[in-house]
Amino acid sequence: QPVNHNILINPSFTVKQRGDVIDHNVDSYGPDRWQVTGVTTTLGTMSQSTTVIDSATGINKLMVKHRNAVNNAYTIQSIETVNLLGLYGKEMTFSFSYSDTGGSGIPKVKIPSWDSSDKVKVLLESTPTSLGDNRWSCTFTLSTNDGTIPDPSERGMQVLIYPNERNVAPNEWSVWETKLEVGSVATPFIARSYGEELALCQRYY
Repeated sequence: QPVNHNILINPSFTVKQRGDVIDHNVDSYGPDRWQVTGVTTTLGTMSQSTTVIDSATGINKLMVKHRNAVNNAYTIQSIETVNLLGLYGKEMTFSFSYSDTGGSGIPKVKIPSWDSSDKVKVLLESTPTSLGDNRWSCTFTLSTNDGTIPDPSERGMQVLIYPNERNVAPNEWSVWETKLEVGSVATPFIARSYGEELALCQRYY
């Protein structure tokens, strides 16, 4: 795989087989492969996600709207172990773009992994490094709690983006151009075609 291969599926949120606007009463999927926290977690009165196309750049963005949220909110993707084989023990970089309305403008990232006994190890939980222009990045080493690797069909790790450092959801926040890659440097985001993303999304997980 090239150094800039993106391990995430649907990283630009173009595939949305569940519909354009999703009301999240419980934690559930918005765009394919991406989950969004619901009102039962945020303890607010609304959690809604949709995707919008930025009129100036043509970039597709995941937009999440909350009302009266008093607890943590996030968007999350689980990565199957089959997509991580050969990468354990290596440095990896997670990068994304983020903005919000009614929040601090500063996101937080959490990255856990699982071993073959389904025990969790938190690889990273911190505020990422600002790259400027709403772009953020963080680097970690992929490993497991006891050194074992889950079955290829099981969950290997997750990436979570929280909408601010206090973990209290702002009124509206957006994420776009997410990328998980091997190495310690965040390389430019390159979008795959819609057909490629759809095929990846429809693979059973």
